[in-house]
Amino acid sequence: APGQIIWSVAENYRFEPALIEGKKLIADIGKMMSVQVIVEGSMNSSNPYFSSSWRRSFTGGFILDMGVHFIAGLRMLVGCEVVSVSAMTSHVDLILPPPDNLSSVFHLENGCSGVFVMVVSSRS
Repeated sequence: APGQIIWSVAENYRFEPALIEGKKLIADIGKMMSVQVIVEGSMNSSNPYFSSSWRRSFTGGFILDMGVHFIAGLRMLVGCEVVSVSAMTSHVDLILPPPDNLSSVFHLENGCSGVFVMVVSSRS
């Protein structure tokens, strides 16, 4: 509610103008039938995040480090919670910490199902 304090930890996506506008547009479309989130990008020495040493040794790799933000954005856009997830990961690029690929299906509390795929291997 307006004026209430929100406590959040390292979650900046709720303030991104594109996501704020996207939430409005999605609300105007009508009933949600399916959700697909596909995130593809190369994580290599040309990416500024690659150069931080803690990220290269982080348990869960770049998928976990970056993925939490994309999931927060998804939750903001759909306006409800994820109630179940099934996922598979793989490790393709040995210069990256595992995993570097994630494929998942999920179910939302509004009854909608979706797909979330994230690939950060430099071969993507």
